[in-house]
Amino acid sequence: MLCNPLVLLIFCSCPWTPQEKEETTLQKLDKEIPAVVEKVRPSVVRVHADDLTFSGVIYSKDGHVVTDASGIERGSELRVTVGDRSYAAERIDADKRTGIAVIKISARELNPAVFSTESCKTGASAIVVGNALGIPSNSSLCSIGAIGRSILVRGRKYENMLQMSAAVFPGDCGAFVSDSTGRLVGLVHSAGVVENGDEKLVPAPAFAVPAAWVKFSADRIIKHGHMVRG
Repeated sequence: MLCNPLVLLIFCSCPWTPQEKEETTLQKLDKEIPAVVEKVRPSVVRVHADDLTFSGVIYSKDGHVVTDASGIERGSELRVTVGDRSYAAERIDADKRTGIAVIKISARELNPAVFSTESCKTGASAIVVGNALGIPSNSSLCSIGAIGRSILVRGRKYENMLQMSAAVFPGDCGAFVSDSTGRLVGLVHSAGVVENGDEKLVPAPAFAVPAAWVKFSADRIIKHGHMVRG
């Protein structure tokens, strides 16, 4: 039986390639999570208050930084480290109801955080980028366990907090809580350990101030030079 030359030519001109293996979900996460951390990292700074080192987030190109209020309350001299450069920091003010403080540095070419405009949902993934134990650029993958939590820290009550499953350590207060796209959904407020009835230290949940409250407090403080409500 003779082969049709045209049919043979068409068959031979179609190259055969093995089918590419599709990436698994874990393989995709291994690429996407580090990409988010690298996107967020330039907006995260180290805040030094005397002998304390904790975290902060660049809020504006003008040098405003948002951080945890309890950290700056204990220090008389403030400095901020951005990358490998250190700057003297000016204390602007703090909102005691949200635990958000604003400080300012004289620096250029800063990378302000991009804030999420959507409400955080329970079960959503989050990535914490901060300075655990004073070591720069630590990150932790977690989920939002609950929203609208009320907590009591050193006799002061805070409302509408995000509860997270993150592994958060001293030095992470003021850290960047990111969503899956690198937008800020919260600022780490408190975590660590608590004492139970047997006077043993047990892990405590990590909490963060929602992005909307961070922005509310920061905008008021920057506009008026101090926190104004009403």
